[in-house]
Amino acid sequence: MMSFSFGHLIRVSTWFRIFFTLILYYIVQNFFLQLVFLVSIIQLLSMLFFGQPIIMLASYCRGVMEYCQDVLLYLLFLSENRPYPLNYIPDDIEYYQRLFSKG
Repeated sequence: MMSFSFGHLIRVSTWFRIFFTLILYYIVQNFFLQLVFLVSIIQLLSMLFFGQPIIMLASYCRGVMEYCQDVLLYLLFLSENRPYPLNYIPDDIEYYQRLFSKG
């Protein structure tokens, strides 16, 4: 049974997840769908004119899809492994208290 508490609100990881979700929504809404459409058109034109897709572009797309899988696993709470660039950000609150303290 789930219990209601406010303890999770002080965790840095909670705020990173919220921030990352909002940023990702903006990116997908404005850039990602256009990028997918553009790449699919380029690959289609390559198939029409050269008889095969562009290998380097297909390799790039494979890397993008693996990154998207990492992002979705994180956003859907199926993994606690943060995707790049969030994986380089410290998670403990003491780090930020030391960083921004006046002493």
